[in-house]
Amino acid sequence: MKKPERTNEEDFKLENEVEKARNRDAVMTLVFERHFEPGAKEVSFTLDDIREAIAEVQRESPSYKDLNVYDVRYQYTSGRQSLPEAIDRSGSLQKPRRQFGGMPPLR
Repeated sequence: MKKPERTNEEDFKLENEVEKARNRDAVMTLVFERHFEPGAKEVSFTLDDIREAIAEVQRESPSYKDLNVYDVRYQYTSGRQSLPEAIDRSGSLQKPRRQFGGMPPLR
């Protein structure tokens, strides 16, 4: 049985999701780089830290808009998205119990 071909709209949605994930990885990488201390098991940060990183990524990628700051964090804590490679390479954060445990509750 032949698979139906994707439409341009489906391709566009897929490209948008890939780009959004790439931008969110850049946001979390910036937050990590600013708050990580060598040897730390957790990295503390606030929603404002995420907002500031979003603004910085938007300057580099003007088409990136992310109004759901909570979801930027949640996609990693829920396991919906793996940690960005730059963070994962550090290897010092706690591994998930049920979900990623390296990010504490937001202050």
